[in-house]
Amino acid sequence: MIEAMAREPDKILLQQQTVVLKGIGYTVAACFAIFSVFLYIALGNESIMPYLFFAYVAGLLLNLLVLQFHHKAMLAYQVMIYLSYVMTVLFMLFTGGFQSPAVFILCTLPIGAFNTSRKQGKIWVGIVLITFIVLYFSESFRIPVTNVIPEPHRYLFHLA
Repeated sequence: MIEAMAREPDKILLQQQTVVLKGIGYTVAACFAIFSVFLYIALGNESIMPYLFFAYVAGLLLNLLVLQFHHKAMLAYQVMIYLSYVMTVLFMLFTGGFQSPAVFILCTLPIGAFNTSRKQGKIWVGIVLITFIVLYFSESFRIPVTNVIPEPHRYLFHLA
C-alpha cells in the first residue's frame, strides 16, 4: 500500500514533465517554423538555412509524435537536446563559425544540462569545448564554414 502511494507522486511528476516537454517542443517548433518562413522569404532559394530549420522543425515534431507511442519522456528529451545541438552546430557552420550568434546558443547548452544534473552538465561542457576546438581547426579538418547571410543584413541578423 505504501509503495503504491509512493509511486503516485512519481507518476504525477512524470506527467507534468511530459506536458512541459510537449509544450516546449511545440513552442520551439512553431518559433522555428515562423523563422524558417521568414528566412525563406528574406533569403529566397539561394540559402540552405530555411531548409535546415524546416528539417529541425520536422525532427522536433517527429520526436513529439513518436513520444505518443513509446511514452518515454527522457528519451524524447534527449533526442530534443541532440537535435538542438546538431542544429546549432550547422547553424554556426553556415553563419560564419565563431562570428555567428549561434556561439551564444551553444554556450547555453551546458547551463541547461547542469539544471538536469552535474554529470550531464560536465559532459555538455566537454562536448561544447570539443565543438569549439573542431570549429577553430575547421579548415584543417576540411569542414566548410561559410556565411550565407548577405552583408547588408548581417547586423540585423546578429541583433535578431
